[in-house]
Amino acid sequence: MMSGHLPRMLLLLLAAAALVSGSMLYAIRAIDEAPPRTLGYRIEQRIMPRDGPLADIGYAVARFIADADRIDQAEWQAASHSRQRPLAGIGAAVDDGKPAAQPAGRELLVSTPLQAEQAFEMAQPGDVITFLPGEYRFERTLGPSRGGSAQRPIVVQARKQGTVKLLFATAEAILVEEPYWTFRNLHLQGVCASQDQCEHGFHVAGRARNFVATDNTLLDFNAHFKVNGLENHYPDHGIIRRNTIRNTSARRTAGSVNLVDIVAASGWLVSENLIADFVKTGGNKVSFGVYMKGAGSRNRIERNLVICHDRLQPAGQEVGLSLGGGGTGPAYCRDRRCITEQENSVIESNLVLACSDVGIYLNRAAASRVTHNTLLDTAGIDLRFAETAANVQGNLVDGIIRTRDGALLDTDDNISTPLSRLYAGSHPVRALFGDVASLDLGWSGMPARTPAAPGMPDLCGQPRPLLAAYGAFEDFSACKGMRSP
Repeated sequence: MMSGHLPRMLLLLLAAAALVSGSMLYAIRAIDEAPPRTLGYRIEQRIMPRDGPLADIGYAVARFIADADRIDQAEWQAASHSRQRPLAGIGAAVDDGKPAAQPAGRELLVSTPLQAEQAFEMAQPGDVITFLPGEYRFERTLGPSRGGSAQRPIVVQARKQGTVKLLFATAEAILVEEPYWTFRNLHLQGVCASQDQCEHGFHVAGRARNFVATDNTLLDFNAHFKVNGLENHYPDHGIIRRNTIRNTSARRTAGSVNLVDIVAASGWLVSENLIADFVKTGGNKVSFGVYMKGAGSRNRIERNLVICHDRLQPAGQEVGLSLGGGGTGPAYCRDRRCITEQENSVIESNLVLACSDVGIYLNRAAASRVTHNTLLDTAGIDLRFAETAANVQGNLVDGIIRTRDGALLDTDDNISTPLSRLYAGSHPVRALFGDVASLDLGWSGMPARTPAAPGMPDLCGQPRPLLAAYGAFEDFSACKGMRSP
């Protein structure tokens, strides 16, 4: 389906004419190494001259190629109504039917912002801070003064999802520097006058190990979850599960935009979340859905639905999931060196869609495992630098899988798309499904299969058979028990 694109043959003729005329002589090198959708950026940033008519022609042709590689934006936006609701088991639901947590100690009822601040100060191990239904606006960061314990964590909650909205006009909404705090059923939203002022939803730092956030909705921050070490203490073993994490508008900031930003922490699980719309229009225009870096280890990103641009238009380089991100300064690394950004970490059973750059990026990520992910309408999977060694297996990739700068691909049993077909406008992986734009991901035929660990859950929570379908799910209809947003 052309869906408003120039005919493919005309597109290729334009590109050839530009090459012959000399306006894209340098682009030959870029085409050799870059997927089509990243070509325009590479020409603009690294290859073509910065001014003059030849540069303008070359960039225009590259942009045509990039747009032809993507699902048509008009078609994508027209189908957005069918993607408004999260899939069953992914993201926060208005009411999941689960009872509110019962306190092991006191229940501290909160009905005003001041009471919330006092409750965070007063809370003891085993206490439950319960927000009564309503909307609360905060001009100061909330933060606990003491921690819970493994047997008696401190819980902050709404009794029912969708009944409590916390609005923050602060750089950080909730700062957690103590262990064993759990947050559930809350709605947090940044409402700063300037987007670069609303930095973090949850900032988890230092001694805040065993942090848990589940069944929350977080909107309109630059980093909805920011995790990092502090004074040689590291907030290990956190859980971010079944949250809806997104922005309602593009972030106009020169600062970092990484919705789940985990640095120097180990043993984290990011699972069953809806992570969407992390478009950045300021600064370098580079953004990530999730990254883990800073010499952490044994982290897992699994069973998430990631849509780089869902309700928003793409603007820069949106990357879905990453082990290593853009790298870390030594002072912020767990080992103060960052010889590797990640070790023994896993990206598994995720569905990643609509990214202007790669869906999965590994940067100095040793002993990594990238298995059974589905990437649609992205540039593919990118492994970079000699410190990266990865088992990449069972993935279904609408794009390429490539290694750069000495990265090692241990296993390569995947379905991907050759670069030559991408430049010809051919997307056979998309054709395996009904309609990618509307998330109609029923198989159009019998799926190809590959050996898998039996019983390993797929994106939809179904156990995989011994011979599993390539990609994130066996049967997408198991994910289609749609819930209210």
